[in-house]
Amino acid sequence: MALRVRLAMRTWDRYLRTSGLLVVLSGPSGVGKDAILTELEKICPGVRRCVTTTTRLPRSGEIDGVHYNFVSVATFRHQV
Repeated sequence: MALRVRLAMRTWDRYLRTSGLLVVLSGPSGVGKDAILTELEKICPGVRRCVTTTTRLPRSGEIDGVHYNFVSVATFRHQV
C-alpha cells in the first residue's frame, strides 16, 4: 500500500510542477492539515505552502512572514 501511495504522489508531483495547479487543503482546527502538508512536502518536492494572513497575535515561536502574515484588523480589512 505504501508503495502505491508513493508512486501516486510522484505522479501528482509531476502534474503539479507542469500544471501550476492550486490545491486548497481545508478543515477544522486540529484535524491534521499541517501533518498532511508536512508529509506531502517530503514526498513531493513540488508542493509549496502559501503564507496565510491572520489578525491574531503570534504564538510563541511563530515568525511573521514564515508561519503567517500577522496584521491588524484595519490592515486586513484594507487588503480585502
